[in-house]
Amino acid sequence: MSLHEFERALQAQVAESVRLESDRDGRMYIAIPLTFGDGDEPVIAPRKDGSGWALSDEGSTMMRLSWKLSEKERKDPERLRNIDGAMKLGSVVESKGELIRRVEGENYAEALFDFVQALLRIDDLGYPDPPPARKKVVSGKVHGS
Repeated sequence: MSLHEFERALQAQVAESVRLESDRDGRMYIAIPLTFGDGDEPVIAPRKDGSGWALSDEGSTMMRLSWKLSEKERKDPERLRNIDGAMKLGSVVESKGELIRRVEGENYAEALFDFVQALLRIDDLGYPDPPPARKKVVSGKVHGS
């Protein structure tokens, strides 16, 4: 297999692994082949943002931290710096507990990858060191990483 063929196969598989799904209420979510350390899937909801798009976790990531950590642990200065760092790295902003990543122009994949990376990093802060191994779904089977 040439490098070009490898590139095309990789692009096709990544494209197939990311899809839009709707819940019972008709709300749309982006499904990805990654989970948090406990096996839950991150919430990634696309929404209109003026004339463009944004991705939202609908407040789920910070809510997860509130279940795992005491208020004192959540307000730990080092943890807050790490959360802030993950958000800056992913160009994510917080509004009333909701994490949001605006899509710049038509850079949808970049926004999705940045957003997911920030959500996973923030969620990892709710686990003891080291966080549990992440699971990924490949061809319908769950694999530890």
